[in-house]
Amino acid sequence: MDDSLIDTKSPTVSPPPSVTERRRPGRIKFTDRALIALLRNPTAAVVDDAPEIQESDALAPTRGVLLGLLIGIVMWCAIGMIILRFMG
Repeated sequence: MDDSLIDTKSPTVSPPPSVTERRRPGRIKFTDRALIALLRNPTAAVVDDAPEIQESDALAPTRGVLLGLLIGIVMWCAIGMIILRFMG
C-alpha cells in the first residue's frame, strides 16, 4: 500500500466561537430579582388577592345565569308567536 496516497494530517478544527451576547439589541441591563424568581418558580410567588366569597353570595352567579336564561326563553317564545301569527 502506498502511504503517499493516505492523508495523515488531521483536519483543522476551528476554535469554538467566543461567547457572544445573546440578548436582543437595546435591552436594558437592569434585572429585577423578584421577577426572575417569579419566572423560575411561578407557584412560589402567587399572591391570593381574590376577594373572599361569602356563603350568602355563593349562588349569585348561578342566579344571574338562570335569570338570563329565563329572559332569553321568554324573548324567543314571543318572537316565535309573532312569526307564527303573521306567517300562518
